[in-house]
Formats: sequence, C-alpha cells, structure tokens
Amino acid sequence: MAGGSLGYHYRLLELPSGLGAGIYVGALAEARNVWESTSDISLDDLQYGMTVLVGAATLLRPVFLAYGWAEGGRDRLYLTVGRTF
Repeated sequence: MAGGSLGYHYRLLELPSGLGAGIYVGALAEARNVWESTSDISLDDLQYGMTVLVGAATLLRPVFLAYGWAEGGRDRLYLTVGRTF
C-alpha cells in the first residue's frame, strides 16, 4: 500500500471574535493504490482523487462541508462537525 496527498486551505473571512476564527476554503489531491506483492508496485496504476471543501472554525466546533471524487465515477459529499480524530 502506498499513497500521498497534497492539500491547501485558505482563510477567506475572519469571523467576529464571539463566533470563532474564520471561514476557510481548501482543496486536497491524492494518489494511492494497494498491490498484492512488491513486484507489482508501479506508478502507472495509481488511483487519483480530489476533494474541495468549505469550512468554519467556530467557537463550538469546526464545521466542514466537502465534496470528493475519484477515478471510476466515485464521489461523496461530506459534512463534518467537530474534530475527526
């Protein structure tokens, strides 16, 4: 198994001090795969995916809405409230 990701987020707006830190946008690009043996490893068959998100760092909890898609027509919409781990 091997994989990597590269992401960036940017604070679009600063929230008033009573609400939180800010509103963010971001993107994440990923490439990964799993091979049965080390002799099968090749960069030619990596699977690629991309995620875009908008979120807010509020006083209560971080809130993010993200849309991710990958090769083969796989896509998902995510809503995350609070820390993921």
